Amino acid sequence: MTKYIILTALFFCSILATAQDHQLNLWEDGKIPNFQKTDEKEVHHTDGGILWITTVQTPLIDVYLPTPRNATGQAVIICPGGGYHGLAYDWEGTDVARWLNSKGIAGIVLKYRLPKSESQIVPHESPLLDAKRAIRLVRYHAKDWNVDPDQIGIMGFSAGGHLASTLGTHFDYGVKDAADPIDQMSSRPDFMTLVYPVVSTTADFIHKGSKDALVGEDAEEVLVQHYSSELQVGMDAPPTFLIHAGDDKAVPVENSLVFYQALKEKGVEVEMHVYPAGGHGFGLGVGMGYLQTWTDRLADWLDRLNTNDPKKEEWQPMFNGKDLTGWDIHIAGHEIDENYKNTFVVEEDMLRIKYDEYEAFENKFGHMYYEKPMEYYKMRFDYRFTGEQTPGGATWNVRNSGVMFHSQSPASLGKDQHFPVSVELQLLGGLSDGKARTTANICTPGTYFEIDGKVIKDHCYSSTSKTYDGDQWVNVEAIVLGDSTWIHIVEGDTVMVYEHPRLDGEYISKGNPLNWESAHVDNSADFIQRADELIKGGYIALQAESHPIDFKNVEILDLKGCMDKTAKNYKAYFVKGDKELCKY
Repeated sequence: MTKYIILTALFFCSILATAQDHQLNLWEDGKIPNFQKTDEKEVHHTDGGILWITTVQTPLIDVYLPTPRNATGQAVIICPGGGYHGLAYDWEGTDVARWLNSKGIAGIVLKYRLPKSESQIVPHESPLLDAKRAIRLVRYHAKDWNVDPDQIGIMGFSAGGHLASTLGTHFDYGVKDAADPIDQMSSRPDFMTLVYPVVSTTADFIHKGSKDALVGEDAEEVLVQHYSSELQVGMDAPPTFLIHAGDDKAVPVENSLVFYQALKEKGVEVEMHVYPAGGHGFGLGVGMGYLQTWTDRLADWLDRLNTNDPKKEEWQPMFNGKDLTGWDIHIAGHEIDENYKNTFVVEEDMLRIKYDEYEAFENKFGHMYYEKPMEYYKMRFDYRFTGEQTPGGATWNVRNSGVMFHSQSPASLGKDQHFPVSVELQLLGGLSDGKARTTANICTPGTYFEIDGKVIKDHCYSSTSKTYDGDQWVNVEAIVLGDSTWIHIVEGDTVMVYEHPRLDGEYISKGNPLNWESAHVDNSADFIQRADELIKGGYIALQAESHPIDFKNVEILDLKGCMDKTAKNYKAYFVKGDKELCKY
């Protein structure tokens, strides 16, 4: 009898061991954030044939991997629903993971903490903390699991859909200097799948149970809006797939409809399927007629996301339309990232340079730097000058701004430095005086360039553009090809072509009162020593020169990448190859 019991136990242990490929705690013992030890116990119980988990104490992921031969490289983290009171762990979790495996996709079920648990210090924070950590953890293990780190998505059902949409609107790109290498990973999902999701916490069709469980019945309005996902969509939100039933009485279809509209308004790719009948909580829809085909639609969509079109240009937004995440600020006389008097702000999807809080300009030249240095790329944007110049600005700064290319890093700037060593695409507005004033010109603080093989050391050199008076929007595109050819395009017309940007021994030009010293370039000796050196790459910065200006539709297309036609990420438009970026 004893032998039988031992063999039976070993048999069931073997089943449990193969139930998933890996089970990983999200956090090390004793290091779970926003957690306090209580007498509360995690509860697993079955109700209506569904495994429910409540009062989660140990957040983790259950990892289900397809066979390596079938693996597509995609992975989906699955957030089961349950109104933020519990998790329908098999119905909207492990069953879904196994279905994903049948399509060659890694299915990873997230057992996330619930806000109703007494163990959570600030209840509403824990679910998102766990979702972010799950994405980072999968990216960290991507190579070991045959997963493409750029093909990791989030999927959620009902309140789990709310958590997924919250991650898709409140992600971050990792903490670069974090001691834990996992925390250095981005928490941005590469795509979202939301199935009958709770989305809004503010509209009249909210799911009150989920909202109250997450933030409480009497939460402050700012917190309620923070978790109303349709209000938080940024331009960098991931592509999204939505499924809902039109007759859903628990979580009305309007939740998906408003999210679809919000994504469309931000220019984010989104696909939605609304079935006339199905109610709420149908899971995979097995045995429910044509409703069960929703997974076929999802499989097609995921396959398309994972299929490379070599000719399709993959432009990326450079700012999210919500805040200044991804940019570093330098204003003369101030520390890095001190946004003096709110010079740089985001309003109505625009990145605005404003001087409403200034009494006088006082040479507070400012630049806002894109966090990623670039070499070969296209950049495009719309700009307009607005209002009047700030008192104290120089006459030459009226309707004058610019975009700096191949700039020195913000960290290398002197505290009082006016302009970075860079190549400036100068933006000028007409003065409505009948005189020509071209835009997309070139200016050269600490640099020079060539046109048709001729060295040009003029500080500013005019383009052939038209003059744009008033507050009208103007579209500009720049093509920057490392240390070779550069092109400026205004409203579709090529207005300047030049090449071979180099460092200059002079900051502006001989005899100009603005020199290395007066411009407060603390490390000028290094630039002088490197005079005539080709500039191969650097940072991009938007300029603040005393006149208010707005930017929108700011996008970038990297022209450096994998040029091996057999690779999954080959692009026909790449002009600079990097074998280390190839994926096979």
